[in-house]
Amino acid sequence: MKKTLILIILAISTFQISQGQRLKPNATLNLLMNEKDDARLNFLLDSLTATNKQEDFTTYEIYITMQENKGLYELLTLVDSNALNKRLNKLKKSPKEEDEMLALAFYNFEKEGKNADALEQQMLKKFPTGFVAFQNGMTEIFNETDGPTNEKRYADYVKLFSSNPKLKGHRFFEYVKYYVAMSYMGSDPSKMKPWISKITDSIYRAKAFSYGAYELNNRGKSAYAEPLILEAIAELEKQGRTKSNDYPDFAMTAAKTLLENKKYEEGYAWFMKGYGKNNQNDPSVKKTYLGLLVGTERYKEAFPLMEASLRTGSATPFVKERFRDAYIAVNGDTTGYSKHYNGLRQSFADHVKSKVAKEMLNEPAFNFALKTVDGKTVTLEDYKGKVIVLDFWATWCGPCKASFPAMQQAVNMFKNDTDVEFLFIHTLEQSNQPTKDAENYLKANNYNFNLLMDLRDSGTKKNLAAIGFGLKGIPTKIIIDKKGNIRFRSVGNMGNEELLLHEINAMVELAKQN
Repeated sequence: MKKTLILIILAISTFQISQGQRLKPNATLNLLMNEKDDARLNFLLDSLTATNKQEDFTTYEIYITMQENKGLYELLTLVDSNALNKRLNKLKKSPKEEDEMLALAFYNFEKEGKNADALEQQMLKKFPTGFVAFQNGMTEIFNETDGPTNEKRYADYVKLFSSNPKLKGHRFFEYVKYYVAMSYMGSDPSKMKPWISKITDSIYRAKAFSYGAYELNNRGKSAYAEPLILEAIAELEKQGRTKSNDYPDFAMTAAKTLLENKKYEEGYAWFMKGYGKNNQNDPSVKKTYLGLLVGTERYKEAFPLMEASLRTGSATPFVKERFRDAYIAVNGDTTGYSKHYNGLRQSFADHVKSKVAKEMLNEPAFNFALKTVDGKTVTLEDYKGKVIVLDFWATWCGPCKASFPAMQQAVNMFKNDTDVEFLFIHTLEQSNQPTKDAENYLKANNYNFNLLMDLRDSGTKKNLAAIGFGLKGIPTKIIIDKKGNIRFRSVGNMGNEELLLHEINAMVELAKQN
C-alpha cells in the first residue's frame, strides 16, 4: 500500500487464518462488548494491546470493528442459520442504506465475496450519493498515484457528495485532502504541504503532516519530510498540545528526519525532547539515538553502543564508517583496532550460527501444489534434491515487503548454487487480482524472485499451502532440506536486514549438511 489509510473499514484484516469461519466470541470479547464503565473498558483495551499476543490483538481489532457497527456483533453471533438468513434478507430489502450496510459488513467479515459484491452493486445503483459510494470514491482517491488526476477526482468527489446533507462535515472530506497530497509523493513532493494545509480539522492536520513525513522518510525523501514534520510540531505548539502523546512521537520523527539530513545537532535536540519511558525500549529509537551520538561525535557515549550494534548485526553503514574514529577517540590511537573490529564481527557470526543451530527442526514438509504466474502447477517433488527457501508473503503485508531487500541479497548470494532454490509464495490474498498485484509489485521494485501463487481454493475458499504448512502469520520463511523435511521455520520480521541475511545463510548451510 502506497500510503497510510487512516480509517477502519468495516471488514477486518488480521494476520491470522480464519477464512470462511463464523465468529466465535471469546470471554474477553463478550466482556468488552458488555462493559459499561469507561475506565474499566479502557483498562481492558490497553491490556490487550500490551500483551503482544496475536489472539489478543485480533480480539482488540474485532472489538473496534464492532464499535463501527454494533449490529454486526449480533449477526455474527446468531446461531440459528434460518434466523440469520431471514434477518439478512430483510436488511437487503430495506429502503434504508444503513440496513443494507449492516448486511454488507456481515458479508465482508465472513469473506462472502460474491454476496458482498452483488449487494454493493445494488447499493451503488440505489444510493448513488450514499455512504458506500462515498467510501468507494474516497478509496479511488486513495489508490490514485497521479497528482493532477487526483486533483480532478477530488473536485468531482466534493461536488457530488456535498449534495447529500447526511454527509455534511464528514471526516472523509478531510481524509481525501491528505490522499491527494500523498499522490504527489512520487512525482512532486513539494505539493504535499499545500494540500495537507487545506485540512480544516487542526488535530487531524497535525497528524497528516506527521504521516506525510513518515511516508517520505520511508521512501528516502527526508529532505521533503523535514518541513512537514516541523510543521506538524508547530501545529501542536499553536494548539497548546505539547503535553499530548503526539508531541514525543512527532519530536522523534523530527530527530530521525534530521539524522537522515545530516543535521545532527538539531536532530539530537529533538531526540531529547521526544525520548521518554514510552519509547526508550523501541529498537528504532535506540538506532536513532546511536546515529545522532555518532553524528554529533559524542563518541565516549556512543562507543559501547556501537560495539553492541556490531555484535548483533544492527550497525548501520554510518556506524561502521565512524567506528574507527570512535575507537581512536576512546583509545587514543588505532593500536589494536583491526583485531577488535574483526573480533566483534566474528562474535556476531558465531552468535547467529549458534542461535540457528538450536532452532533446527526435522519434520516432513507439506507436498504443496502452487501456480506460477503463467498458470503452471509446481509441487514439492519438482524441487527434490534441493534445499528450498519458502518465503510466504502478501502485497498487503508491510513486514513481508520490508524483508525483501535482505531477501534479494540472499537470492543473489546463492544464485550460482544449483542446490538451493528460493520460492516466494504469495498467499492470503485480499484482492480480486492477486497474481497481477504480486507480479507488478516485484517488477516495480526490481526484485528478481521466483514467484508462486497460493491462491484461495475455489471449493474450500482456503489457501491450501498456508494451511498445509500451518502458518500462524506472515511473513513466514521455511527452509526445507534435500530430503523434503522442514529444517527451519521463521515467523515475522524484526527489521534487521543484516541479521536476517546471516540467519538465512546459516539455515541454508545447515540444511545442506542434513
